[in-house]
Amino acid sequence: MPHSKGSYFVHLKAFVLERYGEEGWQQLLAALPEGERHTVDAALSISWVEMRTRIRVTRLLLEVLAAGDQGVLRAFGRFEADRDLSTTQRFFLRMANPGYAIEKAGQYWRRFYDWGDLVVERRANNYVIATVRESVVDDEVYCIQWMAYLLRVFELVGAKNIKVQHTHCKMRGDPHCVFEGTWIE
Repeated sequence: MPHSKGSYFVHLKAFVLERYGEEGWQQLLAALPEGERHTVDAALSISWVEMRTRIRVTRLLLEVLAAGDQGVLRAFGRFEADRDLSTTQRFFLRMANPGYAIEKAGQYWRRFYDWGDLVVERRANNYVIATVRESVVDDEVYCIQWMAYLLRVFELVGAKNIKVQHTHCKMRGDPHCVFEGTWIE
C-alpha cells in the first residue's frame, strides 16, 4: 500500500484549525471512516499514512468544509509549501536560482512519498517540466493541491511572473501527471 509522510496531516490540521477552528477540524474528522479518524488526528510529521487516507481527507476538506470551492485546495497547497520549506532552506535555495531549486525538488520526493518519482527536467534557463511517474493517485484533488504547492515553491525561491500548467493528468487518461513551469528571475 502506498504512503505519504505524516507532515501532510500535521499541516492540514494547522490549516483547518486556522481557517475553520476546532469545530471545523472535528467536523472533518467525523466525516472520515472511524478507523481513519485517529490516524489523521494523531499523525506525526515523521509517520507514514496510506495515500488513500490522504486523498480521502483532502476530498472531505473540499466537500465538507469548503462546499466544493477548489480554492481551498490551492490555499492549502500554498500553506503546506510554506511549512515544508524552512526559512533557512529558502535562503540557500534563493542563493542559487529558481531553476536549480526546482530541479532539487525531484530529489526530495522520497522524503514525502514511498511511491512513484518526480522527474524534473530543465528545458531552458527558466522553463521546467515536472513529471510524476508511477502515480498511485486516483483523484484530481491531489493534482490541484500539488500544483498550488509547486507554484508556491517557485515563489519561495525567488521566481517572479510564474506560470504553472498541468499539461497532462493521469485522471484525464494520460500515463503521468505533467506540470510545466516558466518564470522570470
